Amino acid sequence: MSPSEADPTSSSSSSTRGARARANTTSFAPFWRKKGPNEHGPSPQTSQAQQLQQPLSLDELIRALSPPSVPSLAHARSLASMLAVCSPLPRRELLNPILDSLCNGAKSPPSVQAAGFDILSAYCENHEALPCGVAEKLAYFSLFLGGATEGGATWATELWEPRFKALRALTNHGQDVLGIVNNVIDLLQSWIEGAFEGLLRAYATSSSASPSPSLGNTGTERAEMAERERSIDILVKFLGEILTRPDNISRITEERMAGVLKFYASLVDRAIALADPSKDPPTPNPAISPSISLSRTGGGHRRNISSLSSSSSPSIASTQPPIRHPAEFATTLYMNHLSAHIKSMPPTYLNAILPLLFRALAFCASPLPRLSVMLQTRKKNTLEDKITETLNSLFSGPYATVCMRILRIHLFPPQTHLSPASRQAAYSQPTVIRAAIMASLGATRTLRNYIRRALSARLARAYISREASIGYSHSGAPGHMELQVDLMEKAWPKEDYTSSSIGIGTGGNGWDAARLGRVLADAVGAWVEWSFDEAATGSDAERRALWEKESEGRDEILEEAAGVLKDILQE
Repeated sequence: MSPSEADPTSSSSSSTRGARARANTTSFAPFWRKKGPNEHGPSPQTSQAQQLQQPLSLDELIRALSPPSVPSLAHARSLASMLAVCSPLPRRELLNPILDSLCNGAKSPPSVQAAGFDILSAYCENHEALPCGVAEKLAYFSLFLGGATEGGATWATELWEPRFKALRALTNHGQDVLGIVNNVIDLLQSWIEGAFEGLLRAYATSSSASPSPSLGNTGTERAEMAERERSIDILVKFLGEILTRPDNISRITEERMAGVLKFYASLVDRAIALADPSKDPPTPNPAISPSISLSRTGGGHRRNISSLSSSSSPSIASTQPPIRHPAEFATTLYMNHLSAHIKSMPPTYLNAILPLLFRALAFCASPLPRLSVMLQTRKKNTLEDKITETLNSLFSGPYATVCMRILRIHLFPPQTHLSPASRQAAYSQPTVIRAAIMASLGATRTLRNYIRRALSARLARAYISREASIGYSHSGAPGHMELQVDLMEKAWPKEDYTSSSIGIGTGGNGWDAARLGRVLADAVGAWVEWSFDEAATGSDAERRALWEKESEGRDEILEEAAGVLKDILQE
């Protein structure tokens, strides 16, 4: 008998062991994996960070910013946001130490200073804020005077607007300037001058780096110049609102108004002194060889590129639009201020107004077209047109005789009419003489414009008379003429340019050689014999450069005088 047959129990047990099922290990939890962050309880570091991120109350912000605590930019901005809507407002005495600490230009960066001025503007613009007294306003003015950047600059990109908003809120948008009107005017002038000085430096740098100001200027410099112009526009507008407000007119003296006009004139003179690269002759490009240029300009057939095959996308190397000269910007500011206050100015101001307008006209003067009675296309409203219109209104006004006398004086060389008071220590003698030469050039252009207007009226009247004598209708009126309004206005203008009060014509002649011809001839003779005093210059290089500039200015004046004679001969 075999062992299996003898012991059946052993065989059954072995079969049972072979069919045993495996243990279900998937029912156990994955104890070997790491728990996620949300499966743990809150750590002490997380709870502490959440407590720090909770917004502080008004009292806590004031305590955190009060000296001797180190000012925090985030806390300062939070306090400014809270003061704009909080009620009740805290006392000013609690905020004054904070403002002194934040707005300190020697210790705080511009961003912290801007936050400090935001706190002041938010407090003053709150509807529960009480008006400040004169002493309190003068105390706050120390913040504006000390809020300069590093290096003593009075203008910064991120600081000028918060500082202006604080001043506007402190003065209730210029309505509450009792006792501080002179301080406000001086402060605004210093801010305008600081922004304009940076504009002059940026333009001088761009013009010296490249012959064209559109090529030597980066996007950052352009953005800064645009921001400076925007700043000046806003500050000038606010200053104009203060000067023209009815309740402020009686508080501003005549000397103060004359000082504001002189301030704008100084901006124009400083900008005119800069070289204008657009008026200089272009320098030849050495990269282009003469042989290539000659071969391209030959008389052979040239194959034009098809408009379909050529790319319509703009070129990558396309030049940016040219930057506006600071003199144009400053002249526009001066013209706007003059047009707003010209009616209230005494006639003695003409001695300072007309020479500056002459210099501005000489700076932006363009070549005049041939004198003709035929209608020409209207020019765009340029700065030269605005200056000419202002001069026309002055010379045709009640003080036309005074204006004509000033014009005759400035037709002659500078030594013949410069007073000792004009040779100030702030300006060197070459600068004064250069300004006088530009005034003479502008005076000659003004005289030429008036003579051209008078001659144009004569030509228009003669043209109408000739056309009227050719044929008449049955009613006696010229039948084939189609006179336009522009031609009628040219023949009979509103301002009588042939009036003898300004010395241009007598009885409608349009040109009085006995009155103005002799003056113009004497002025031309004086310019021909004029020579610059070399004793005022130092080195030979300065003397040579100044001599070239003065010779160039004299040639321009003589050329303008020759243009007067050409206009008369053409008529």
